[in-house]
Amino acid sequence: MEVQTVVFEVQAVVLVVQALAAVQALVAVQALMLVVQALAAVQALVAVQALMLVGQAVVLVV
Repeated sequence: MEVQTVVFEVQAVVLVVQALAAVQALVAVQALMLVVQALAAVQALVAVQALMLVGQAVVLVV
């Protein structure tokens, strides 16, 4: 009986570790997505600023 109890305890620990690893993986994926979104936002801002500069240049030329 004692051996079975130990086996169950080990299995429980393994399951907990796997669950923690899965959570960490999810968090990592979400963090990567946030970084990608932030980079996309920065690119959009740069693009808008570039368009504004082009617009100003056109106004100056005209």
